[in-house]
Amino acid sequence: MRRLSLSFSLVFGMLLFATAPGFAETKWIDLPVSTGGTVKALLGVPDGVTSAPGVVYSHGTAVRRWGYSGAKSRGYDVADYVEALNQAGYVALAPIRDQGVLSNPSPGEVMRESTSSVQAGINQGIASLQAAVDFLKAHPTANGKVGTVGFSEGGLVSVWTAMEGLDVQAIVLMSPATYKQARRLSLKNAVGSGGLGGIKAPVMVTLGRNDNPPILGLVKRKLIPALKEAGVAVATKLDYPGDHSWFWKVRPEHFSDVQAFLDKQLK
Repeated sequence: MRRLSLSFSLVFGMLLFATAPGFAETKWIDLPVSTGGTVKALLGVPDGVTSAPGVVYSHGTAVRRWGYSGAKSRGYDVADYVEALNQAGYVALAPIRDQGVLSNPSPGEVMRESTSSVQAGINQGIASLQAAVDFLKAHPTANGKVGTVGFSEGGLVSVWTAMEGLDVQAIVLMSPATYKQARRLSLKNAVGSGGLGGIKAPVMVTLGRNDNPPILGLVKRKLIPALKEAGVAVATKLDYPGDHSWFWKVRPEHFSDVQAFLDKQLK
């Protein structure tokens, strides 16, 4: 079974590379945000591309709390998503939120975060996502279309930002965090706010079969029905073969679906 999985990944990667633009190495930029100062962001532009849609990737809590390098050392490298989006023909930008970063935290410490710290991180995420969309719309390669992909806390950030009328053409929510301790900025409050009708773009929701129980329950029973009731076009796939951290890596069986959704809306 392991051999089959490796072979599938290899074939997927070869096909993606064979049909994609050349890949330019990602670089760091300083992205000004409305909450003050700048955040570091990874920017990737496919080689030879003069006109292309853009995609913002919003990361999960682990990156904000461990920092980029700390998360990378534990198996979650944001650059992997930037590179995969580049290979799919998109200019990609991934802001790295830094509110609440801990020095060498244990996994338990990452989850034991105060409400004020969580809310500061989400607010910085909202500002970062809006700034990243504006950046991509003004980039020399811009063709006028931008999408956003948000995982976990990044998915929650995407919901709140989209409710404020974020001007994008596609939104992917990968296992969006419920974050009860965020209180007024929790996913439950977003769903109950009556603001989902402000979302302008089609939404794709993805979950792992063994995802966190609060996420599985709230997303399936509340978020998806509320999006549909608000008139938002929703595509779903809720049974990927993994848990929440399964989405830390670019998985061929998941990313091919995400790419198909983005391609339909942005190309």
